[in-house]
Amino acid sequence: MTNSRTLRHELARTLAIAAPLTLASLLSMGIAITDVLMMAWLGTAELAAGAAVSDFYSIVFYLGGGVIGALSALLAECRGAGREREVAGWIGQSFQLALLLTLPCALLISLSPRLLAQIGAEPAIVDAASDYAPMMALTCALLLLVRVWHQCFAAWEQTRVILGGMLLSLPLNALGNYGLMYGRWGLPEMGLAGIGLSSALCAAVLLVWLSLMAHRASWYRPVGRALLQVHRARLQKLLRLGLPIGMTSLGETGIFLLATLLIAGFGIDQLAAHTLTLRLAGVLYAVPLGLAQAATVRAGLALGAGDSGRMHRVLRVQLWLALLWGLPLALLLAGGRESLIIWLLPQAERGLPLFEIAAALLLLLAVAQPADSLATQTTGYLRGLQDTQRPMQLILVSHWLLAFPLALLLGYGAGLGAIGIWLGLGTGILLASTALLLRLRQQLKRPWVGTTLAAR
Repeated sequence: MTNSRTLRHELARTLAIAAPLTLASLLSMGIAITDVLMMAWLGTAELAAGAAVSDFYSIVFYLGGGVIGALSALLAECRGAGREREVAGWIGQSFQLALLLTLPCALLISLSPRLLAQIGAEPAIVDAASDYAPMMALTCALLLLVRVWHQCFAAWEQTRVILGGMLLSLPLNALGNYGLMYGRWGLPEMGLAGIGLSSALCAAVLLVWLSLMAHRASWYRPVGRALLQVHRARLQKLLRLGLPIGMTSLGETGIFLLATLLIAGFGIDQLAAHTLTLRLAGVLYAVPLGLAQAATVRAGLALGAGDSGRMHRVLRVQLWLALLWGLPLALLLAGGRESLIIWLLPQAERGLPLFEIAAALLLLLAVAQPADSLATQTTGYLRGLQDTQRPMQLILVSHWLLAFPLALLLGYGAGLGAIGIWLGLGTGILLASTALLLRLRQQLKRPWVGTTLAAR
């Protein structure tokens, strides 16, 4: 097989993994948007409470789900090395870890109404949050278990199963929201708590769906026995690789949530422009995220096989995909941002502060796209090499120790407001991308064939 054929084969395998995961991420965003829109039907207090608890839930889940995120790399390595006998043990230990995480994660989410009360939220908001938070705590516990199966199907390149589950969840969530909010079809009228219960029920359906699909899969091995056996070395490795992934996700998410709080003090126009830019960034991020998960699996397979040529082919395809997404997207955003503002913010007219601020923020988002895509792909690839701790350190230093003080200096000290904050955030993305590429270069110089880079 010629080099061009092997590259085309690698590209096809990567896209076969990434495309369903990208669509599944977009469907997940669709579920979140549906929840927000239906919360607004209940009133402003319910909307505020739901948004606050959901943001807190996201922070907790990014951390907990990230800890389980090492499983796909470990399973891919087993596949590449032909060690399928180890699969059941890794899956069983991951379910044990997910079960251990459910209690602290659910407890943290359940305490979110108290946090709202402590920061002075209105009693109506705290009351609504008190009804909603327990349901989201249950949802988080179920989705941590879902996360294990998600990693398994990704590692075996069977991501259409994940997409199928999300296609099922989107209409079920909307129907469940409506029925439980208003007590339709014989269901109890629960208001905001009904939206939370609908989320929990959809998570349970998704868990059952993935469990049934796993049972039918050729790679499935019964995990019941493994669930009762504690393999300390495997559990330690899952934590050693997974905790940095969780901390990375938390760090990246946390800085943007904090940016929202900071920009809220600059006025309604700046907050609206920031919200538009952030939501658009979240949608665009679905593609690099799907590609990064594919990079983890493909790199893990090459690592397990001890095939250096395959490792470099995987890297070449991943970097080209990052640039092929990031560069055209940057040009489209930069050139079409004014039309986009008029479409998404009809109240924003040319010459008004809202329009001008949104145009500036979207330009900054456009400039950051190539670097952000490269950083995301590189992180996913390094996870496939089971290198998670140093990338975490590089990302946290870039965003929090370097970019965040710059954002404060530009936003407050220089009086640039939201534009200054985003200049700081963009600088963090550029710094992280550069540092991760240097880490990748360092790793590729090491002798790794037949072993694990992270262990060297």
